[in-house]
Amino acid sequence: MEYLGLAGRLVIGLVFIVAAVPKLRDPAAFRSSVAAYKILPEALVTPVARALPPLEVAIGVMLLTGVLIVPVSLLAALVLVGFAGAIWYAGERGSEIGCGCGGRRLQTGSRALVAGNAALT
Repeated sequence: MEYLGLAGRLVIGLVFIVAAVPKLRDPAAFRSSVAAYKILPEALVTPVARALPPLEVAIGVMLLTGVLIVPVSLLAALVLVGFAGAIWYAGERGSEIGCGCGGRRLQTGSRALVAGNAALT
């Protein structure tokens, strides 16, 4: 059972790092994606778009290295639930939004993406 927990932690850590890379490479595009969700007030779009990729990297690195596993796992779950909620909301509106997840650009919020986030959570 110990190895299953380790494997899960490593996979989720990698997922967070891989998801952050396209956001770090093209911050303007990611900012546009955050704004397109139309969930946050305009004043929060830029701060959230700037903070999220480094947060994802930090979560990923901490999960990979085993630092503060329980609190970081809870933070990762909270972030994933937030992503799932935003994707679900976009899907309900039929919006095509560049989520920045895994390098994907425009895609309609789908049940599969929400289910993927739920599984990772």
